[in-house]
Amino acid sequence: MKKFIVLAVAALSMNAFAAKHMVSLYGYEGGNTTDRSLDFTNSAGGEYNTVNDRVETRNLALNYAYAINDTYQVGAVYKNYNKQTNGDIGAAGDKSTTMGLYAIYNFAGQLSDTNYLALGYSVYNAEDSDAGAATVEDDVKTNTWSVDFGHRFSMGTVWGMNFNYSPSASVQVSKTTHGDDAKDDLSSTSLTLNFVKFDVLF
Repeated sequence: MKKFIVLAVAALSMNAFAAKHMVSLYGYEGGNTTDRSLDFTNSAGGEYNTVNDRVETRNLALNYAYAINDTYQVGAVYKNYNKQTNGDIGAAGDKSTTMGLYAIYNFAGQLSDTNYLALGYSVYNAEDSDAGAATVEDDVKTNTWSVDFGHRFSMGTVWGMNFNYSPSASVQVSKTTHGDDAKDDLSSTSLTLNFVKFDVLF
């Protein structure tokens, strides 16, 4: 029995240091639910100053990365946002889905306390409002390529999970197309500094 306990503790200790899984936490500081990287929101009630309106909001945001080894990680992002007012989509973007893939290279050959470079690709689809009298559907689709460079600073391990402060700079190149053919496609490039960002390894 004692040998079994020793082996079990040893196995758990090895697993704690051999983290293969990671989620990133960011997008919470702006107050915009759709920016969050990890979220489970489901709410319903009357909207402010319009007590006759029933507003239902659902937001699901998931991101996950798997470490092939201590140098390379691959991951995926999925977001689904749905806000309805009295059963209708009130504005463009109130119903949207984002799906993406990304790959991470860790320069130090380890997952914590390392510089990292991430390359990502995502597709964002937003449905047009169905509350108005528009005759032309204007669904929006945005394809985005992103390159992130950052550093993970290990903050310690709690309950077998290693928490890292992970600030990064992100360059994004996007192209947006409209369901309404009368609207031109839009290409844009942006630079974002992510100061409130954490990576959790487990």
